[in-house]
Amino acid sequence: REELDALRNKLGSAENQLDSARVEIEKLMAVNFSTEQGLRAKRDKATGLRDSITEQLRASGISGATVDVRADDSIGIRVASGSLFNTGSAVLSESGQNVLAVVGDTVNGFSEYDIRVEGHTDNIPIGPVLAEKFSSNWELSVARAASAVRYLSGKGISSDRLSATGYGEYKPIASNDSDDGREQNRRVEVVLYPQQY
Repeated sequence: REELDALRNKLGSAENQLDSARVEIEKLMAVNFSTEQGLRAKRDKATGLRDSITEQLRASGISGATVDVRADDSIGIRVASGSLFNTGSAVLSESGQNVLAVVGDTVNGFSEYDIRVEGHTDNIPIGPVLAEKFSSNWELSVARAASAVRYLSGKGISSDRLSATGYGEYKPIASNDSDDGREQNRRVEVVLYPQQY
């Protein structure tokens, strides 16, 4: 009888633990569901923003830009460097100013987002003439991003929303083994990401 009572006590304790575990599982499932809903809402918002920006750019006559939702739900607007800069230059061309003006007008309306301009290059080393100004592709990519940021700031986008980053050749989106791939890698991306404060 004592052994039976002890087993009954153990069984009661195990049932209590099981009930507690069920409650915890239900709580975790509710949190998980809420988190999934939040992530889905965030992705839906980013997708809607991407579609809106794409339509605005298209309506303004900018057909060479690609708008994507990134893995972190930021929005990247990719423009080929050749559309903005002459070869080997970090000074915006006249046509580049026109393109960037439209992109700037488009993104400026989304005031709850900060704007990061990213410069990218292919992996062809800087030639001797360019080396007088830029010691590597990295410096060229930074200079191009900074040039675009200065231009956007001059066009009325609040400077505290803007930042410039240069990645050089280190974040390619295509193979550098072909002319077409290298051309894709030479790009500027204007990235919208939610303000953190």
